[in-house]
Amino acid sequence: MSIFARQQWSTERSRSGQTIPIDADVRIAATGPLTHLCPVVDEVDEGRVTITWQCNGATLELHALAEYLRGFKDARVSHEQITDRIGHDLSVVDGIELVSVESTWTTAGMEVRCVSTPTPARVTP
Repeated sequence: MSIFARQQWSTERSRSGQTIPIDADVRIAATGPLTHLCPVVDEVDEGRVTITWQCNGATLELHALAEYLRGFKDARVSHEQITDRIGHDLSVVDGIELVSVESTWTTAGMEVRCVSTPTPARVTP
């Protein structure tokens, strides 16, 4: 089983209340905390993630999105992997068009920024 399987946002979840139908032509950017375990050293990496999407008949339910992001806290992955995985998971949600996922971290004395601009064609099983 993938280390991401537990928190994957799926089309099935979007049909069960993880998205909200909306008749609005707006772009939304949501920013929140993101935590995971460092794959290199034994420490917790804490950062922030900004997810930007265009409403196309629906929008993400923000409490569900926050719960999904909290699900990464025990995943031992890199900043790049977690940013890419969020982009992949959300790029297939019905009713939204994902624009970008950007995460920022302070680690090893450096500010690190990862950006993913996923498309459904990039999604891998």
